[in-house]
Amino acid sequence: MPVKVLFAAYLILWLYLAIEPLDRFDWVLDNLLVFLLGPPFLYYMRHFHLSGTSYVLIILYLMLCAVGAHWSYSFVPAGDWVR
Repeated sequence: MPVKVLFAAYLILWLYLAIEPLDRFDWVLDNLLVFLLGPPFLYYMRHFHLSGTSYVLIILYLMLCAVGAHWSYSFVPAGDWVR
């Protein structure tokens, strides 16, 4: 899977979850690492190539963090998704 598709999927999910989070201040704090480390990661991605599996795992981790930031982790309705 191309890296650009993975990042586009993450960006779409992140933008969707940025709409009306449970607590905006906590959302900003939870996304602080994305704001600070995202641009340097994208810049250095041109120089240091990782495997496709690494990119998939990084994006999955960031997606889980985005979901947790939207509902403040302890209120994530994971049980409702399983039903």
